[in-house]
Amino acid sequence: MNFETIKLGFLNWLEEKNGTEGKEFVTNNPDMSIFLYNTEFKNYLIQEVGADNSIFSKSITEIMSMEIVNGKLVEKKEETGDSFTKEDENEDENEYNGDSLIADSLNAIFENEDFAMYLDTDTNGEIGEDEINTFLTGIANPEDGQISFDSIAGAVQAMNDGTFTNKESELSETELLLKGVYSNEKAINTLDINGDGELSAEEKTKFEEYIKDFDGNADDLTKEDIQTAFRQIIRNEFVYEDNNEEEQITQEIPRQEESTITAASSAPRISGSTQASGTGAASAGSGITSSTKDSGVQLDTTKGLENKSLDELEQVKSTRESDVSKARDNINAVYSGENEAVKTAQKDYEKAKDAYDKAVENDEKISDELKQQRSQNLEAIEKKQGEIDDVNTQINKKEAEISDAENTLSADESNLAALEAALSALPTSSDDPEIQAQIEAQRNALETQISETKQKITEDKNTIEQLNQKLDEFKEQLETKQDELDKLEQDRQNIENGYIDGNGNKVDGILDNCSPATQQALQAFNEAKENLALVKETELSSARETLTQAEAALDEVNTVINDKKAEETKKEYKVSTSQFDGQELLDTINNLGGNATIFYSRLCDELGMDEKEVADYLTELSNSEQWADGCVSPIMLFAQICNESGCYADAVGDNGAAVGLGQFHECAVDEVNYRFGTHYTYEDRSNPIKALEMMSLLLKYDYKSSGNSEVGMYTKYASGNLRNLNIGKRYIEHLKAKIGLT
Repeated sequence: MNFETIKLGFLNWLEEKNGTEGKEFVTNNPDMSIFLYNTEFKNYLIQEVGADNSIFSKSITEIMSMEIVNGKLVEKKEETGDSFTKEDENEDENEYNGDSLIADSLNAIFENEDFAMYLDTDTNGEIGEDEINTFLTGIANPEDGQISFDSIAGAVQAMNDGTFTNKESELSETELLLKGVYSNEKAINTLDINGDGELSAEEKTKFEEYIKDFDGNADDLTKEDIQTAFRQIIRNEFVYEDNNEEEQITQEIPRQEESTITAASSAPRISGSTQASGTGAASAGSGITSSTKDSGVQLDTTKGLENKSLDELEQVKSTRESDVSKARDNINAVYSGENEAVKTAQKDYEKAKDAYDKAVENDEKISDELKQQRSQNLEAIEKKQGEIDDVNTQINKKEAEISDAENTLSADESNLAALEAALSALPTSSDDPEIQAQIEAQRNALETQISETKQKITEDKNTIEQLNQKLDEFKEQLETKQDELDKLEQDRQNIENGYIDGNGNKVDGILDNCSPATQQALQAFNEAKENLALVKETELSSARETLTQAEAALDEVNTVINDKKAEETKKEYKVSTSQFDGQELLDTINNLGGNATIFYSRLCDELGMDEKEVADYLTELSNSEQWADGCVSPIMLFAQICNESGCYADAVGDNGAAVGLGQFHECAVDEVNYRFGTHYTYEDRSNPIKALEMMSLLLKYDYKSSGNSEVGMYTKYASGNLRNLNIGKRYIEHLKAKIGLT
């Protein structure tokens, strides 16, 4: 039974168990997506295939004893040359052997082009034995030298996120990552500016120079720059955007089918020592632009607004405000005749009108009375059309003022909501006089701010009401002038075609008596007039559509700015009642950067706290007598959370036995309750706060029960006993490496 057979069986089982949604997710993604269903896959193998827990781990020694044939791992069986399965001839053919699962999983990695780019360190286009051995060594569990299904899944996730590095490679991290980018098909398609299917030295240099500032430091090309750019490429978000005074050159990247793994937000996270995240640093790149025909407007549709700083968002807002202003100018250009298409149609109209005027003037068959009526009528029509265009311009201007006022109102309402939320979040009181004074000061400041903001909102609404009243007046004027124009147009029709008067008598028009030359000139004039009206309508429709898109884009960035400012307002007025200051921990994490900041951001999300609050909380857990009582430092507690669960509160490992931020088994919950008289439940393991409480208590017990030994504490936490202190020593080094702590 091979890997494909197992996978298809799993998909059918998943569909029966979870409905078509689960199956569709897996089938619509590459083969390796199956690893994101790690727990479900294991359950399937145990429940349906009859495997036992031993299938999920195989020693590195055994795997490295295999041979590599055509890029695949095979067992050293000279007599058969079979793939590494160790299946007994007497075994049921439907019983799947776990050794084959590990080997097939690894082979799937080696055969996948997207992942092979990370392993081909000598860039010869093939995955050799040394490269495979280096990879296996890198993902093996440092505690026992085992390669598990979890460690493979973690490596796959890291490759997918663009964060995987082969630490034993002679190449530097940036060189290795760049090599991976330049061997990726999607990256080649994205960066291949001249379209020859290859990346030239110039194209590579352009890419490397362009992304240098992705981490905010334009002096050096860093790992973070490359990882951010690679993630943008994989997600179809990367684009070059060069600006100069004469033109804006843009390259729009077409949407393509994703060829890498996308995590399912509803699925439990996979815990494993090599798990990494692709959330990464915020992109400092620029957005995809699209040009509206003849408008001169480059609509900015920058992706990833939520990941930008307020300063960056203000820059995007300025660009989008400019887009809106240009779109409104384009509308006014149609009314004023400055629009190029309207100019051309107007010239054709004037030319046809001049020809018509001359033909009528020279036509002796037309009475002087009709000639005078025609001249006065056309003059009145042109004057009325000018008045209508002026009113339309005023309407366009007033609509812009209303839009600006509504944006101001939205920002003020968002600020009010943030102020009221901050007020409700203030502690009622505190026994600490200093904290109580802070509470009272913040409450007074908030109440003042709320009162002022409410007054401002009232003024905003009054302004909008006044602007709408003026807009209604302009619209009434427009309606009246349009009725007058319609009457003049009807008079023109009568002058040209004749009409029946009130007595039923036929009154001749120009066409009843004019020469053939005049008839031809009149027909050309009417066609030019109709064409001018059509061009105006078409250009207005296009300009208004562009305006709608530009306003929507501006609304989008305004919403994000309002939300971020609201969050800052909440933080500004927050009063911490914690007696522990975590600033030192926060500074350490920020200085480490890289994975440390990625994990920390995720932990803040899981705990629902800001960065300072989480730092204070971890410091309290580490140092307070109630919890770890100084047995573990805050930075090592954080590193342990990163290692155990990747900072995912719903992480599940060990075939479903290990749960939560601390990867607690049920027996660990029982141990904490027994030692400390607490009443935690097994379900509390998925509660991030309670999980960390249990974790700190267990660390305190392990520390004191091992003779106040840090190595002993980690040995007991990792293995449950003190028989092999080397486990604790390796565990400590592994924790430090997890966050780049030296």
